Amino acid sequence: MGAVIRKILAAFLLVTLIAVPAWASNDPGLSQQWGMHKIGAPSAWQEAKGEGIVIAIIDTGIYFPHEDLNAQGKFVDGKDYIDDEPPQDQDGHGTHVAGIAAALTGNGRGVGGVAPNAKLMSVRVLNEFGVNVTIQDPQRLFADTADAVRWSVDHGARVINMSLGPVVGSGPDPDYASALAYAWSKGAVPVVAAGNDHGEPSGFSNHPVLVVVATTSSDAKADYSNRSGDAQWGISAPGSSIYSTYCCYLNAPNATDGYENLSGTSMAAPHVSGVAAALLSMGLNNQQAVNRILSTARDLGPAGADSTFGHGLLDMAKAVEGGASSPASSGSGSTASGSRGSTGSGSSRPGGAQPGAAPGEGAVVESPPTDSAPEAQEEDGTEATVASEAGDEQTSGIGNLIVVGILALIVIGYFVWQWWAKRKVSSS
Repeated sequence: MGAVIRKILAAFLLVTLIAVPAWASNDPGLSQQWGMHKIGAPSAWQEAKGEGIVIAIIDTGIYFPHEDLNAQGKFVDGKDYIDDEPPQDQDGHGTHVAGIAAALTGNGRGVGGVAPNAKLMSVRVLNEFGVNVTIQDPQRLFADTADAVRWSVDHGARVINMSLGPVVGSGPDPDYASALAYAWSKGAVPVVAAGNDHGEPSGFSNHPVLVVVATTSSDAKADYSNRSGDAQWGISAPGSSIYSTYCCYLNAPNATDGYENLSGTSMAAPHVSGVAAALLSMGLNNQQAVNRILSTARDLGPAGADSTFGHGLLDMAKAVEGGASSPASSGSGSTASGSRGSTGSGSSRPGGAQPGAAPGEGAVVESPPTDSAPEAQEEDGTEATVASEAGDEQTSGIGNLIVVGILALIVIGYFVWQWWAKRKVSSS
């Protein structure tokens, strides 16, 4: 009987240990990443982490030595369109974007990335002030970006993240649009931020690109975010007060490891890029990955796809369910298209944010909204929800560890009792 009990207790302990959720990571900043929990990334990591997929970050560059990005094989060769030097970040924006998409996870430092095992390609089209080198000619930004898209795909990138605002209303520059089509034809998934023009339509229509709207922790469209407009592949993702890797503080003489909360559609886009990388790493092609992202999104706003949220809120946990064999992944069905409601006019801007105040206007890194009272309340609400959601998940993880500890004590206690009983018998 004793042997049977021992086997049962040992099996029970083993099953409980295995059942501890994958999101019980040792990244100290993960509890502050409300967006990561909102899309279900920690549980999705059990299925896919973007292994072997290259994500091109077309931005201000990436700070290569950052403690939460610097690992053997993490970076592939990139390109600098500003000064022909290694495409290292001197601004911070690109590093923040890269961390959301693919920061190292489970390394006991910083934060977690949506696709932590994906590789990163730094392609620098914006300088240390978040602007293209020829700011007097805004079209240069789109010309460089178009060339950067083609170069990235030709050098192995499977996901192209562009946290750069589109030309709202009239659509993207023709050469830029052609570059997106080229990337798609080569099997890559282009992802672009919708822009931060406070509700303008994104300007993309039938272009093969995922256009990302920013949402708050309460699933509302962020006040600063553009709408998806008539983009065929509109999608929404967390974009307000997003905690991620950072560097290059303006008041510091040198770049350094850091972490910041930033807001913008720039922060929403890499959530989507990370999920695309995870799906591609599961064996889906680009059309299947896009279909899966759109078909598993959680509906927001009016029923069905709409001109504000697109197909709805990104849901990584649902997207990876069923691996590469789910019906939602097959073909090029209607999930990758849909009608949208409105168009408009506006200006061209990139799509990110700086901590605190907005950086400037023109062909620059896009600022979050000005500090109006409603927006301040929105940010406060985000922080409160972050604490609540992270607290719930931490409590759940602690609870599991307590159960494991109790079972371990029971097993140890049983063996001690057996030893004591045998000793007592042998001594009598």
